[in-house]
Amino acid sequence: SSGINAEWPLRPGREPRGGSSAREPPSGNRRSADVQGLNALAATFNDPIFTRQWHLYNREVYGKDLNVLPVWANNITGQGVIVAILDDGVEHTHPDIKDNYAGSVSWDFLDDDDDPTPIPSQADKDVDHGTRCAGQVAASKNDVCGVGVAYNAKIAGIRMLKNKVEDSMEAQALRFKKEKGSDCDSALIPLL
Repeated sequence: SSGINAEWPLRPGREPRGGSSAREPPSGNRRSADVQGLNALAATFNDPIFTRQWHLYNREVYGKDLNVLPVWANNITGQGVIVAILDDGVEHTHPDIKDNYAGSVSWDFLDDDDDPTPIPSQADKDVDHGTRCAGQVAASKNDVCGVGVAYNAKIAGIRMLKNKVEDSMEAQALRFKKEKGSDCDSALIPLL
């Protein structure tokens, strides 16, 4: 299973009106030149569902998104940052994640090994939350699916969630990241 499907970042039923990729500012807004520049930047993304990632760049309602394109225009794309996803695992072989995967700071606390790939069970087949979070954060700009908000950041997978999680397991995971993070030349940010 791919973990992230083609609909993962979308709000159902909220396609851009008329399929237009143009973003128009409110009437009389003096920032129309800025909007034109952002439209030009948005046009550089060839990931198939980027045009439908309304939370990153909303073409339907001006200003109702994360306003991340101006940040990307300033070359702030997550470069040099490692984000650790503490969850049910990260499918690090997913085409949108594999180029940004930081295996040296990843761990599976449930199986005590360095592969945090989620493992579905008979009782719980839906184990893609960590992978979905990883994609929301750092899916690559690579013409595959969509992009993450910090598409050049690295992703560390920390598999620790399954059924009930004890405080001691969370503490172990946070301590592990701190120890491993000290070996990194970049920031290590935990996401629980």
